[in-house]
Amino acid sequence: MVLRIDSPGGSGLASDIIWRAVESLKAKKPVVVSMSDVAASGGYYIACNASKIVAEPSTITGSIGVVGGKPVIKGFYDWIGVSNEYVLRGNNAGMFRESEKFSESERKKFEELIKTTYYDQFIPKVAKGRGKNVEYIDSVGQGRVWTGRQGKDNGLVDEYGGLDKAIEIAKQLANIPADKSVQRVIRPQPPGFLEELLSASGEESEQTSAEIKQHAALMAALPEDARRAWRYMLLMDRAKNGEAIYVMPYDLRIR
Repeated sequence: MVLRIDSPGGSGLASDIIWRAVESLKAKKPVVVSMSDVAASGGYYIACNASKIVAEPSTITGSIGVVGGKPVIKGFYDWIGVSNEYVLRGNNAGMFRESEKFSESERKKFEELIKTTYYDQFIPKVAKGRGKNVEYIDSVGQGRVWTGRQGKDNGLVDEYGGLDKAIEIAKQLANIPADKSVQRVIRPQPPGFLEELLSASGEESEQTSAEIKQHAALMAALPEDARRAWRYMLLMDRAKNGEAIYVMPYDLRIR
């Protein structure tokens, strides 16, 4: 399997879930990572245990580190007339209240969470995947950002190349003769007509084809209630496919 990554990172939990899926799959078949423009932080987290890592010399990678924090917007709440009431149990239960700064105890606990994620999870996984010791990975980690060329020099990348190079390496690892063609199966599957239609109405899209513009115009012509119903239909369709769906218990409309 070739895993194409184009991500600057994100959720530590999501990264760890994908890392575990790659680890499980690697026990059954070779997994080759193909890095696109960016594969850093969480993007590198999910790449580090692959059988081989392929990147372009100019790919942005590395950024092995953990960053976190919270916004404190009490002033904004006061300005718009919103008040907060919390029911707490435990010294640090209110750690993520956006209306209050960290207390000394909360800050200490938050820093402990960040250090645990970095030193006990991220660094050991990269060290194991790349066959290095944790001290070395820490020396090229600590949030440092590298190009693909520097990443190869530092042992974070195996080969230069794009998607075709990654497929070539995957064939070699799977003992498929070089002159034998392979069929590429893309997962997840490209969006269908309904998904494109619905996404054009409520989400930003980089696609600017005439077809997508026509879909957007069609959705704009529908009554507001109908557009909302279409969006909920899409959510139900995604849930049916096993995706996690996060839905607020109410609609928030700002006029």
